[in-house]
Amino acid sequence: MKIISSCRSSLTTLGVAAVLSACGAGSNGYPSSEDVKAWHSRTASNGYVKLRTVEITDLDCTTPSSKEMEQLTRAAAFMGSKAEEAIKGAVKCSYTVNASFSGVDKPFLKTEGYEVNGLKLKNQGFMRVPKGDGFEWHGSTRRLPKTAG
Repeated sequence: MKIISSCRSSLTTLGVAAVLSACGAGSNGYPSSEDVKAWHSRTASNGYVKLRTVEITDLDCTTPSSKEMEQLTRAAAFMGSKAEEAIKGAVKCSYTVNASFSGVDKPFLKTEGYEVNGLKLKNQGFMRVPKGDGFEWHGSTRRLPKTAG
């Protein structure tokens, strides 16, 4: 009898561990390189430049500290959101970006294109945002800077 209950508890422990590891060590998961790339693809272009290519490497995400979670909770409350929903999928990510931008050629505006190579971004906030039946990742930095800083 003890063997059966021991096996059941071991299987339960393994099941919980598998779920937690799949979800990013107790959080609601972390964005993948493709998620970060999709965010920048949607938001990096503006009226002066258009994003042509973006590559994300060395992605490393962690759950924010308790102090940062308190700040997120206050910000969510200020914006009228339920804090637990707003911070549910909050993570910090560091990664390296390679991107190329083309300039715009409009009647009263001409801009030059440029490239960003090996730009290391640190502590970039990302949050899971509901979309339809699923969710998508939204970042805190919309525009990719030309240089770190």
